[in-house]
Amino acid sequence: MTSVEPGEGVGVKSVLVALDFPEASREPLRLALAIARHYGAEFHLVHVLPITPIPESFHWSSTTGGVMQMRDKARLDILMRLEELALRNPPLTVKPEFMVKFGEPSEQMVQAARAPKADVIIMDLNRSTHIHTASHIPWTTAYEVACAAGCPVLTMRR
Repeated sequence: MTSVEPGEGVGVKSVLVALDFPEASREPLRLALAIARHYGAEFHLVHVLPITPIPESFHWSSTTGGVMQMRDKARLDILMRLEELALRNPPLTVKPEFMVKFGEPSEQMVQAARAPKADVIIMDLNRSTHIHTASHIPWTTAYEVACAAGCPVLTMRR
């Protein structure tokens, strides 16, 4: 087997890793960082939130402006967490891009991969603690991403 130098011969120019919180596994992040470092590729982290994140202190009397403020706060909180995760790892040759999307997870992940023309998507298959969704949600999301993505999708189970 021939050794490949970073950026040589293989078309990996952009890596996207989809992370879930609060219990995101660090393995997809580590693998994505290693691939990005090896190939000198762009690195993108994405997290998808519900259309309207509802904090525990939410009151239905909130106005539309209040909902927009909640979304902005949620976006900023997640961006800070993504940056903290990336900073815990050795530096990359390119600055990572952090994205927070709102909506249906598989649709938003595929959309996030299209803009930078990701060559690979890496995502965690986390197990839900809810009995009715434990066997469906992570697999459905991964299946939908794999079917719609224009690149390979690597999934990692916890």
